[in-house]
Amino acid sequence: MGDNEGPVQRSDRIEVSSWMFGSILLTIILPALIIFLLPSDQRAGGIAIWVAVPLIEYLAISVGIGLGVDPVASFMLTVLPCIGICMLIMGLLSYFGERSERFTGFLDKVQRKIERYPRFGRYGVISSFILVIITGIYIGSGISFLLGWQKVKALLLMALGIMTITLAIGLGTLGVVELFFV
Repeated sequence: MGDNEGPVQRSDRIEVSSWMFGSILLTIILPALIIFLLPSDQRAGGIAIWVAVPLIEYLAISVGIGLGVDPVASFMLTVLPCIGICMLIMGLLSYFGERSERFTGFLDKVQRKIERYPRFGRYGVISSFILVIITGIYIGSGISFLLGWQKVKALLLMALGIMTITLAIGLGTLGVVELFFV
């Protein structure tokens, strides 16, 4: 360690590393394991879901169900990478927020503007649940970070939002929703 590297910087590195490891685990390793465990006739559909998630986010469950992949596997292959992408975005923003003076200045400017509008802070981190449903994983993660919400709580609530909307879309794709509204 250098002279100016103290325990705070080391813990920052550990925090960023754990967010990156979690992102890799959820985005790459676990989906690959799920695809490997799928029956051979469903693996191509599993790969299609995995490829579709960064493009169409939680709508990828429809791709999987449409290609004949088991609905539970389609759900897992959609939800895990979405949560992993949220972790990646929040981890990268945290990394740059700690290391870039320019980015830190931008964050300070955003915080000052937010303080002028108390509506942003009215519901706090709980808003990340609905935010990720409305705006998607990329924008929802970024806004949660910019608003200064606690990352772990925001991630858990975003994960719950991702699971909720994915389940709703999956049930709609399966036609279950039709039973209640026809």
